[in-house]
Amino acid sequence: MTRRFRVYHFSQRAKGNYVYDAKDVLALYGISRNTLRNWEKAGLVRLPQPTLACLKPKSRRLYRGHELNRFHDARREASKRPPVVISCSVWPATPIKRCGAMRPFGTVCPAELESSTGPAQPARPGQQLEPACSRSSGCPKVACTSVARMKRLMDSPGPALVVQNRGLTMTDSNANNLYLRHGYQAHLREAKGVDPKTIDLVVSAIEDFDISIEHCDYLRLTKAISLEYKTRLSKRASKSSGQPLARGTIVRRLGHIQDYLRWVKTRKGFVGLDQDVIDFLTPSRRLRTSLTTTTELAGPLPAVLEALIRGMPSDTFLERRNRAAIALIYLTGVRDGVIPTLSLRHIDVSSGALEQDGLEVATKFGKTMRTFFFPIPEDIRTVVVDWVRELEALRWDPDWPLLPAAAGAAVSARLQSASPKRFKTVQWVRDFLHAECLKANLEPFYPQDPKDASLSWRRQMPHEKRHSGLEPEPGA
Repeated sequence: MTRRFRVYHFSQRAKGNYVYDAKDVLALYGISRNTLRNWEKAGLVRLPQPTLACLKPKSRRLYRGHELNRFHDARREASKRPPVVISCSVWPATPIKRCGAMRPFGTVCPAELESSTGPAQPARPGQQLEPACSRSSGCPKVACTSVARMKRLMDSPGPALVVQNRGLTMTDSNANNLYLRHGYQAHLREAKGVDPKTIDLVVSAIEDFDISIEHCDYLRLTKAISLEYKTRLSKRASKSSGQPLARGTIVRRLGHIQDYLRWVKTRKGFVGLDQDVIDFLTPSRRLRTSLTTTTELAGPLPAVLEALIRGMPSDTFLERRNRAAIALIYLTGVRDGVIPTLSLRHIDVSSGALEQDGLEVATKFGKTMRTFFFPIPEDIRTVVVDWVRELEALRWDPDWPLLPAAAGAAVSARLQSASPKRFKTVQWVRDFLHAECLKANLEPFYPQDPKDASLSWRRQMPHEKRHSGLEPEPGA
């Protein structure tokens, strides 16, 4: 008889900079507490208890997002190896006797390995040992020979992590700082009601700061450390472009760290944090003033953008959808992040308006607004109108996405009344817009740039004609 262990894989990815408690992990993966305990036995690393008494909870288990992802990556890699097989031979096969040796926890019995796969696995430093054979040697019916057991311990994560009695001593981070970070995540989410995307930016800034100060305790921070970090941040290059970090990125990141340290100073046991440490992270006034100066919005010229829309193909369902997406941004001036959340009922082509409900549409700060169409050329406006009429001809439900995620969605919606899928991000707009710009021998731009082009063109109109729906006369 051959039996295979079933290994469950989870497609969810934890956010690496986050610190999760047990409830967060259960909700993220949809598992039970027993499964989480089994993961810990199989090698999932959890944070040790903090050293400060003010941070010691009664019973709380915290996990870093990096460790959760590494644990599941190791399980996926292990599943690519030959499957785990248990061979059972029926009596009167000779049962295997206990070897009496000690073996590393979660590995195979040395006696079984020598008879099947080779020499036994050596124990790593600090690894827990257990009896080699837990099976009785006098089985009257069946003698089971385990050819290989499921790998329960992760591959050695490096010298910074040492396994000790199923626990962990972490020298690459500070448990006190991580417990504080977890508390600040909950504070932003529940007390401040901050958007999850903003929390991602805040946690990323805190992680960068902790790495820069080499995970030292916040009570040991000095003004020199703050100045050194601020100077280093201003000279750092972007990972994506290789250029120096943008001024807005530097100011926002320093602001996130200051807010975090102010919150830390209000915690019990951290009142002694020097206020000058926080104040010395303030960016220069010149840098802050440069961000508030009104400048001309950068973006493609309206004539260039209109020529690009006119030249885009419109033979297939997907091509008409892509062209309508760019024309809609130019026609209404909406943010590119709003596009995936729009439904058919949000647009009214007869009155020339786009309803942006903050509870349904991903507007900035959840604001509700009504956007009227700009008086752009009629053929560009017709691109959006024809797209809406096409969806209405397909009996499109008003709650279905205005820009669906697949070409086959129209067919399935008409025949099977199945709700088409939405895009989760605006990356698809960026991809096809970049490709269309290259085809037209234009410098690629972002989906936000058509909005800036329409706003710049609108600002050039006389004030009395901005709300009249009429185009400005030549020379006006």
